[in-house]
Amino acid sequence: MKFKELSKPLTQLFLVNSLILVMSLSFSITAKGAENVAMVADIEGLGAITIAGEDEPVDILVELASGAELSLGDDSKLTLFFFDSSEEYVYKGPGKILIEDQQPKLLSGKEADTRNLNMTKLADIAAEDEGGIGLGVLKLRNFEKPKLQLLSPVDTKVLAMQPEFNWLPVEGATNYKFVLSNDLGKKITDISINENSIVLPEDTQLDFGEEYTWEIIVQTSEQTEYRAHAYFSVAEEHISEQVESSRPDKSASFSEKVVYARLLEKLGLKHSAKTIWQELVALKPDSALLQIRTNTQD
Repeated sequence: MKFKELSKPLTQLFLVNSLILVMSLSFSITAKGAENVAMVADIEGLGAITIAGEDEPVDILVELASGAELSLGDDSKLTLFFFDSSEEYVYKGPGKILIEDQQPKLLSGKEADTRNLNMTKLADIAAEDEGGIGLGVLKLRNFEKPKLQLLSPVDTKVLAMQPEFNWLPVEGATNYKFVLSNDLGKKITDISINENSIVLPEDTQLDFGEEYTWEIIVQTSEQTEYRAHAYFSVAEEHISEQVESSRPDKSASFSEKVVYARLLEKLGLKHSAKTIWQELVALKPDSALLQIRTNTQD
């Protein structure tokens, strides 16, 4: 493996004119049918992952199955998180590490510093809730922006009982009509506003674990009407409680915040996770997978 070949920013691989990057929630280095047991929570310097004889660059958020082998260059630092145990392993290069089912195995180099992040319960709930989500696949497609584009919450779970709704402003809009309905199609609230965002009023009650539809109807000065709708759901009460009890404090490490945000994604809390990704990508702008998570819609 030639470490100098890994020094090019990974983001160059994803910059394509007039194309948008669409990616599902995980990017995995794994054998077919194998279960991912660990994740790269942080990487400084150069490294590579070898699976079935093929080398791939190490990046934050790459998930790993048993059998994957990691190589670290001189002065590199790698942080691994194991989902089942909630154990974090920090390696300093040079060295080689083999991923096994329950923990990593050091093949060469220095032993890891370890600690437990105390996120076992949250990881267990995330594993159950994620269900049949498949492996992440990067796709490129032509994209034409609609006249009315809803931003958030879109196809996500929320924790707040009074979430904020956002959409892009429409040129020539005279006002916006916000309509919220439950999963049976019953209208819960209907509000006309002049802004392109609204916080759900406190007198509008949402229920844990329920799905809702919100719609924006806009009338332009040219008497043209546009409509757009999106779905979201409120997280179950036990999930909300566990998410709050597992939340890292402000002094938490970069890797701990990565793990927490990834578990939020697995729980369907994409909007909450994206807020953390936006904070983290400012610290690691060369991470392609972090950039994708901040650039795609919730």
